[in-house]
Amino acid sequence: MTIFLFALPSTLIGIGLVLLWNRPSTNLIYATPTIIIFGYIAQYTALTSRITASTLTQIPPSMEEAAQIVGARWLRRAALIVVPLAKRGLLAGWLVGYIFCLRDTGISMMVYPPGHDTFPVRIFTLMANGSADFIAALCVIMIVATLLPLGFLVMLFKSRRLV
Repeated sequence: MTIFLFALPSTLIGIGLVLLWNRPSTNLIYATPTIIIFGYIAQYTALTSRITASTLTQIPPSMEEAAQIVGARWLRRAALIVVPLAKRGLLAGWLVGYIFCLRDTGISMMVYPPGHDTFPVRIFTLMANGSADFIAALCVIMIVATLLPLGFLVMLFKSRRLV
């Protein structure tokens, strides 16, 4: 199902979100930026879940079973065993999701509430009647916002803090 949602055009997901959430009883979600996050989750869960699942399958079950035998509960096992062993894959999944969500315009254009447009939507809107210098500056800021987390993670991996 997640791969189907990833392959589905983002405008169709946006239309589905509008049809599902545009009701007086769900206005608490529909009239806030939360609806954009729901759209991103619907579209990009396939990417992050596949990366996370492949990372978690590489952890030997015996590690977690040993902690369970000693009496560690699920949350403690996850925090002290699973997350440290899977942190590279979890960070890679987060980075892929972040980059895809940052560049998305389809879902954002369909569902953003008034006054809460995203950065790519703002740039796209200004392209019609804004100054070229201002648009170029916004694009550079968006590139920096994309590369900054990547550079930070590369520095952490190279300094061996996240081995």
